[in-house]
Amino acid sequence: LFSEIDILIESLDRLDSRLASFGCLTHEPDVLKSQIDECTKLNNQDIGNELKEKLNEILTQSRFLVRQRDIDDSIELKEKLNTLQTNAEQIIKLSSMKLNELEQAYV
Repeated sequence: LFSEIDILIESLDRLDSRLASFGCLTHEPDVLKSQIDECTKLNNQDIGNELKEKLNEILTQSRFLVRQRDIDDSIELKEKLNTLQTNAEQIIKLSSMKLNELEQAYV
């Protein structure tokens, strides 16, 4: 489970990098439209249901393990889960903001 959490955190870092790659807003409609399409795809596929399902799966498994493990493992697991949840919330929020920003610039 710890390795799954680490893998998901790394995936979130890659998503963050992809969002950052959109860079500054442009005034070119074709470029904006392309960025909107890519960001929408990113939101729907990578950040949408897949991320939420995996996150819920890990949280469910973690709660079960916390009840069965000793205190040291539970503390480490809780810390990793906190990092995972924080990163996921930030990526979801950032992605939504970026898409909104691109759509407003396109109008």
